[in-house]
Amino acid sequence: MTVKLAVLKSGEEVISDVKEMHHGEGENTKVVGYFFKKPCIVRMKDIDVPENRPQVTFDISLQPWVPLGKGPIYPVAMDWIVTFVDPIDKLKDTYQEQILSQDDENYGEISSQDFGFDGPNSSD
Repeated sequence: MTVKLAVLKSGEEVISDVKEMHHGEGENTKVVGYFFKKPCIVRMKDIDVPENRPQVTFDISLQPWVPLGKGPIYPVAMDWIVTFVDPIDKLKDTYQEQILSQDDENYGEISSQDFGFDGPNSSD
């Protein structure tokens, strides 16, 4: 499992379990995109804090990236990714506990495509 925070061309920040999408065989294999498992948009909202508290404080909410899509895994073209970064520990822990640990059925309708995550095509 590789949990990353992706910044997309659209400006969205999406946290997801990420796998590379390959095309070609052997030495000709190239990364052409990524598979996002249970992707969620990360939204932040500032919260009012007393002036005597110097820390920056904000609320984070996670919302399904494609709420009406079928299945928990979505292919994303490489040219839509601006960058990947490691999420802060608290965000990663929250995502793993509240989203990834849940059964796939809780994320939406199940698709017959596993894209190599947990089914017979799994490479982990």
